[in-house]
Amino acid sequence: MLVFETKELKFDVEQILNMKNALHEGAADLINKKNAVLSSLTTLEKDWDTEAGRVFLEKIDTDWAAEVDNYLKIVTGVDSLLGEAYKYYKELEEEIDNIKFY
Repeated sequence: MLVFETKELKFDVEQILNMKNALHEGAADLINKKNAVLSSLTTLEKDWDTEAGRVFLEKIDTDWAAEVDNYLKIVTGVDSLLGEAYKYYKELEEEIDNIKFY
């Protein structure tokens, strides 16, 4: 008689993979949006050749791009850690499946 018919692993490895993929996609989307805004600002800087344009561009905060990059470093790190967690828990799950109780 088999005592352990259900998986006893407390972590849903597929959910870990889903979280990793969502973070990865979100980071890629954020990179695209950051680049689009930077491109728009560059175009604006070239095309808005008036006193108002110069004042606007002097006052606009461009440090936000560096903050986005810092955030992306954190997200990329978490993405990597989730990938490692998925790999190790998946391997553990497979090892548990191979255990035979006699």
